[in-house]
Amino acid sequence: MPHFLVIARDHPQKPERRLGARAEHLEWAKEQKEVGRLIHAGALLGEDGGMVGSVLLFQVESGEALAALLAEDPYAKQNVFESVDITPYKPAPIFQG
Repeated sequence: MPHFLVIARDHPQKPERRLGARAEHLEWAKEQKEVGRLIHAGALLGEDGGMVGSVLLFQVESGEALAALLAEDPYAKQNVFESVDITPYKPAPIFQG
């Protein structure tokens, strides 16, 4: 099944959006992890140590399936991100199971 790396950067003038949607986003991420779609995730940090974006690694059926999944993320629904870059990703052999 294909893997995708998602790098999403927050709107720099709207940090309250992330904070307002964070609890729901973490619950959504937990659900995606439990069903095997979300492999790894974390926050991008700015120079001051504050959260400025997200990195997510997904394993899903297709790019279309990923787009539908990302549209359900509370961060997307609350317009947290200024930009979202999606790149197909291939794990190194030692990580393929």
